[in-house]
Order: sequence, then structure tokens, then C-alpha cells
Amino acid sequence: MISFGFTRSLILEGIIKCLDMVYEPRICLINPPPQHHIERWDTADYPHIGLGYLVEYLKSWKYEARIIDGKFERIDIPDIKHRLLLWKPDIIGITAMTHEIHRAARVAGNPKGSVP
Repeated sequence: MISFGFTRSLILEGIIKCLDMVYEPRICLINPPPQHHIERWDTADYPHIGLGYLVEYLKSWKYEARIIDGKFERIDIPDIKHRLLLWKPDIIGITAMTHEIHRAARVAGNPKGSVP
């Protein structure tokens, strides 16, 4: 006899697999640009490795994922919003350290206004 909990988990697994086949979200991970270029670590010499790991993991599961690294690419918030408008991701993730939270909030400002 199969317990209800086991049957329910099989049903949920099947639903998730069906959704994955029908709906493959586009995912964009963002590292916001610095407020000011005062200290040497305000501009990065290398891409954000944590976002790189996450994007590669998502790609291994066949999701379409990209990174916009404002620090490494030395772009500003309007450029980030322009890229979001061009690519139209379904899911947007933003990373920030505590002292960068205001810039992250400006990037997050109204992503649906930028991306319908």
C-alpha cells in the first residue's frame, strides 16, 4: 500500500516536471554598480565569482541565465535597466553587501516598469 504522503510527493514531482517543460524562465543575476569610485574595491578587476557559480549551476539545469555585473563592466543603473529591457528576464536576482544596499534598491526600484 502506498501512503498518501508518498503519492502526493510523486504528483508534485510530476507537476514540477511538466511546468519545467512548458515554462523555462529567463533568469538575470545583477551585481549593482558602486555609488562612488573612491576606493580600489569599488571597481572590480574580476567578475563576481558567486554569481558565476549560480549562473553555471542554473545552466546545468538547462535554464537560460545571465549576469549583469555593474562593477566589473563599469556600467551605471540606466545601462542595467536598458539591458533588462532588451533581454526581458522572468526572474531577477540582485546581490549586494550591506554598504551597497541603497544602490541595489535603486536597481530593484521598479524592474517591472523596465521589464513588462
